[in-house]
Amino acid sequence: MEHRESKLLRALRAAPIVFAGLLALAAPTVHAAADVRILIDVSGSMKENDPRNLRVPAMRLMSELLPAGTTAGVWLFAEQASELVAPGAVDDAWRERARRELPRIHSRGLFTHIEQALDAATRGWDAPADGIERHIVLLTDGVVDVSKVAAESAASRERILGAQLDRLAALDVRVHAVALSDNVDQALMTALTEGTGGWLERADDAARLQRIFLHMLEQAAPPVTVPLEGNRFDIDSSVSELTLLVFRNDDAAVTLTPPGGAAWSADNHPPAVQWRHEAGYDLVTVSAPTPGSWQFTGTDDVDNRAVVVTDLALEIERLAPALLASASTPVRARLTSGGAPLARLELLDLVDARSTLDAADGQQHAGALALDREQAVFHGALGGGGIVPGVYRLTVTADGGTFKRQVNTRVRFAADPVTVRYVLDPNVNDAVAVEVAADAELTRAQTLNGYIGITDADGQARALALPPPVDGRARLRVPASMAGVHELAPRLYVDDADGRTLRLEPAPQRFELSHVPAAPEPAATAEAPAPDAGLSWPLLAGLLGVGNALLAGGLALIWLTLGRTRAAKEKPA
Repeated sequence: MEHRESKLLRALRAAPIVFAGLLALAAPTVHAAADVRILIDVSGSMKENDPRNLRVPAMRLMSELLPAGTTAGVWLFAEQASELVAPGAVDDAWRERARRELPRIHSRGLFTHIEQALDAATRGWDAPADGIERHIVLLTDGVVDVSKVAAESAASRERILGAQLDRLAALDVRVHAVALSDNVDQALMTALTEGTGGWLERADDAARLQRIFLHMLEQAAPPVTVPLEGNRFDIDSSVSELTLLVFRNDDAAVTLTPPGGAAWSADNHPPAVQWRHEAGYDLVTVSAPTPGSWQFTGTDDVDNRAVVVTDLALEIERLAPALLASASTPVRARLTSGGAPLARLELLDLVDARSTLDAADGQQHAGALALDREQAVFHGALGGGGIVPGVYRLTVTADGGTFKRQVNTRVRFAADPVTVRYVLDPNVNDAVAVEVAADAELTRAQTLNGYIGITDADGQARALALPPPVDGRARLRVPASMAGVHELAPRLYVDDADGRTLRLEPAPQRFELSHVPAAPEPAATAEAPAPDAGLSWPLLAGLLGVGNALLAGGLALIWLTLGRTRAAKEKPA
């Protein structure tokens, strides 16, 4: 059981973590080329869970939006796995094969042989990839079911959780899963996705498959888009192809109007324009689109996209799907030209780059990305306080004035492995008791250290170091320095289970302290440490002691030298 649980925790342990002293030295990377293998469940239960066979338009959406040059393949599986679209580089010919073959998706299978499906999709992946990201997208509505003998299905499930999951992790494969019913083996899907750093999403009904497949695409091989501003967007002269995706929640007609032209529709558009009116969405592809402002009508939907093919693209550094809510996680983006990093600083200096986190409840966190001129990379941070655990849509936008680019993906912020509890005695409110506890399963709790930054009522700042933890808990008392509001801002450091240092910044808390002790306790005041380094108070004390000793020794040497010089001058010739 411990072996299984350790795999379920891999995703959290593998989340992007701030490594003290290493972050500044790490060269930024952007998305590598992607190899995406898609597995579609065609077992008989799909007749009930997908009666309208909405897997077909969902797969068609994904196949049309896969970036050119991506390697992709599609398999159907039930009692056995069969190749539907052979793996190959995505181009016009590959898309045409997909259009021809996707209607063969059915619901006539007898069993649900997930083990064989994973084996089929990973055939040829015999060693870790070199410069290529590997992804599997698994759509299923059931559990492992390989025969009428229950023991055989149980054995297959164990092999998936054992040798097969170990092999996927060793080959750097990320498994993303779509669960299409309440009957899905949730524990198995969680182990596959979290154990490989993938993404798990549940479809309450088949009608959501199109949106979910878009999300899966953006996790595996995110296409480059231009920002939508209401029902309009701008196209610049470097765009060679535009594909507009508009979701329909009702029967609202979709139209697209080019700059200075008349509106197009599904029934009335130029012959060179490809217009697909599918169940739930319209997909419009325009070659050599006219530069300028375009407009469209239809449902205002957060999942609408204007995907572009262009030599001037935006890429973001790969993020793990699970981040810590209060940890400061770096986000980096780079503009590319013809597939190579764009290093023209005179152009990059004009770009306004931003990141935005949007939650389903409307909560939003936005921030500017700064330009690292030496590496030609825009960088910022996600999290670090104020983030409520949950799923967010991450949008990174680059606005160069004459062009705009955008990339979308999703991230999940998990609850922190360290919790902070405050206790204020309402009768004697001259101090706040603080308890910091580290999760013994997710961290090496004995490494917990850090400090509480305190801003007093008059704006003066000080810091109190955490004492060594006892049983994974560090306790201290923060006394008032005067009457008024005191803000407490923890800055915490702890090693995760693999020995990597986490830097955590829980949201500051404010307390009204109205009684000041007559004789305040002496407080261990210290400068706040540099934000990208862990804190060792014994080391700090030792350094201060050595510094003082060196200073004293230096002063003594100077005094001795001056004395000898004076004596030499006073000595008679």
